Amino acid sequence: IYKNIFSFLLKPIRHIERKCWEKINNRKLKFLDKNILFNVRIFIFGYKSSKDILDFLIKNNYKNTLYIHLSHYHTFSIEKKYFDKLNIKLCFDNDISKHYYFKKKFPYYHQELNVLPFQIKDRFFVENIKNEDLRISRIAASGTYHKFPPNIIDIKYKEFSTLHPIRLAVALKKFKLKHFIDIMSEYKSSSLLSLLGGQRKYMALDIVKLYQNSSHSFVGGEGTGAIAIGTLESMAAGCIPIISREESRGLLFDIKDADLNFYKDENELFQKILYFELDKKFFGSKNNVIAAKNYLKDNLINNAKKVLDI
Repeated sequence: IYKNIFSFLLKPIRHIERKCWEKINNRKLKFLDKNILFNVRIFIFGYKSSKDILDFLIKNNYKNTLYIHLSHYHTFSIEKKYFDKLNIKLCFDNDISKHYYFKKKFPYYHQELNVLPFQIKDRFFVENIKNEDLRISRIAASGTYHKFPPNIIDIKYKEFSTLHPIRLAVALKKFKLKHFIDIMSEYKSSSLLSLLGGQRKYMALDIVKLYQNSSHSFVGGEGTGAIAIGTLESMAAGCIPIISREESRGLLFDIKDADLNFYKDENELFQKILYFELDKKFFGSKNNVIAAKNYLKDNLINNAKKVLDI
């Protein structure tokens, strides 16, 4: 009964959300009807999706492709019977098909993982890198991280569960260095006020200005294999990102064309932070700005067309 009451109360919120989406995207949403299933392809986000839609498609003999985006895929799984009975194609921001966590979550998926890359906002891109635009030689560390009890997420770091283990590793070190600007924010969801307050403060920071005035960046990826969009945004701003080799596989371009600073494990990362070499004549990485532009041009639209066959 409580579930039905809660669902009833959410109806007006869903209606408002749907109308706002239609206005912003200038598109009319349609309810999924069994009479239109024979000539449509369906794209859904797995995050918070109900298995009811998968059961509905099986019941009504849906034969076309079902695209499922894996955003926040640490929160859900897909049963074998759905892969057996539906033509499911999984999509994600970068290729994580060889990552151990992806294999653990989706052992029954054996097709190609379809990549639908990030959109980098125009405001991050440096228009011109000139000699007079001297940057501060420092590392800008950004992004949110979790420090939950061990039973919340099945990705661990020490005695905590966390979606971003490498960020948490750095946060726990509590570096106090002039060349390390740490604006990372702990994601606290113990209460709505705590969550909104902490995230609002972080989101209010001028992250573009920080990147465009720093030589290096650190925005650690997820324990799921997902690269952080902040890494790409900082590159568009002319920073040199400090990343792992594993993360570099998600960049979707030849890493030889970019300026990257690699670490192999957390200890090497700590050493790179502690003994960071100051470069007082750094004006920004033109290679990285170009690489970020090519990332958009070569991947965003072309991949969407390829994946969705449009």
